[in-house]
Amino acid sequence: MLNKYNNSFLLQNYINIYIHEISIIKKKQILMISNCNFTKGIKDLFILAKRYNKYKFVLLTNKDLAKDECLEYLESINIDNLIIYFDQSLKSKLIEESKYLLSMSYYNETFGLVLSEAIQNNTIPISISNDGSNYCLNYNKSLIFTRSYVFNNFSSIINHIDKNHLVLLKTIKQYIGEEFNKHKIIFNLNKIMKEDT
Repeated sequence: MLNKYNNSFLLQNYINIYIHEISIIKKKQILMISNCNFTKGIKDLFILAKRYNKYKFVLLTNKDLAKDECLEYLESINIDNLIIYFDQSLKSKLIEESKYLLSMSYYNETFGLVLSEAIQNNTIPISISNDGSNYCLNYNKSLIFTRSYVFNNFSSIINHIDKNHLVLLKTIKQYIGEEFNKHKIIFNLNKIMKEDT
């Protein structure tokens, strides 16, 4: 739907963080949503699942865009506390029911869209530090870590998040509501357009 705004049109695609009420009734599972590509951190997820077998891990990936070597690797993996899904229609359901969303990408991601979707659904993101996660999560040291810290302290991260779950959600939702609301996006866009002229 297009709305007229200052002699231009706005497509309503900003993040509405207030869609879902904050709830702590979720499955205690760690979800990763990723293309089937090693540079997205899939092997790291498997290392964590093997090392921290008291947690349930879920991977949602795809076959259509999969690298052959990654797909073969996935088919060879058998880890009791890891479930792999390829059906992309499950994305919303998995985000809604998962307590945590894990991002382990080796890329310097530019914007954490899946992180934002998780927050919108009261799922706590845990991310490796990169430009996109730092920006989307406001450099929150309770949610953004180095890769080695995640590998060596995953249980501590989960325990800390569990103890501070509602405060973390409230803080990050407030930041996203202020930083990514439609009025601020339009203001920043107009500012950029004026600088270019």
